[in-house]
Amino acid sequence: MLCFKWRPVCEGPAEEDISKSIYEFLYPRKEELPNDKEMTIFDHLEELRERIFVYVLAVGGAITGYFAFSKNLIVFLEAPVKTQGVRFLDLAPGKFFFTTLKVSGYCGLLLGSPLILYEIIAFVHPGLLTRAERRFLGPIVFGSSLLFYAGLAFSYWVLTPAALNFFVN
Repeated sequence: MLCFKWRPVCEGPAEEDISKSIYEFLYPRKEELPNDKEMTIFDHLEELRERIFVYVLAVGGAITGYFAFSKNLIVFLEAPVKTQGVRFLDLAPGKFFFTTLKVSGYCGLLLGSPLILYEIIAFVHPGLLTRAERRFLGPIVFGSSLLFYAGLAFSYWVLTPAALNFFVN
């Protein structure tokens, strides 16, 4: 079997296997396809609007709930650097109010981040073609959530004290 560079198609069993696997990837068998219904573009936009609305309501509720406990949250955020003698100061009259708004907003977004991940997956899930593609969602969601919260813990216990120690000294 000889293949020349200027010939677009080479004949042989290896090339036929590659062509067949590419065809099967692009056009899966009927039994591999899920039994989902087709939707128009307006149905997709309606579903996207509903999912965004649910997320905004959930994050808004979390921000409101965290606003009630913002003093405790600020004490919690001061804890890693309190041993170094660092305290948060509010020198302007309205600064404490805006600080509590910021802290409750960021905490609400952090609490709502798994929900946004779920809403994205739930929106994309019907568009995945085969059951094999859908099997990847569980490990992806679990892994990304685990790494997200591991990054938060790392920044709270390692990066924040080191950064403030650098800036103070």
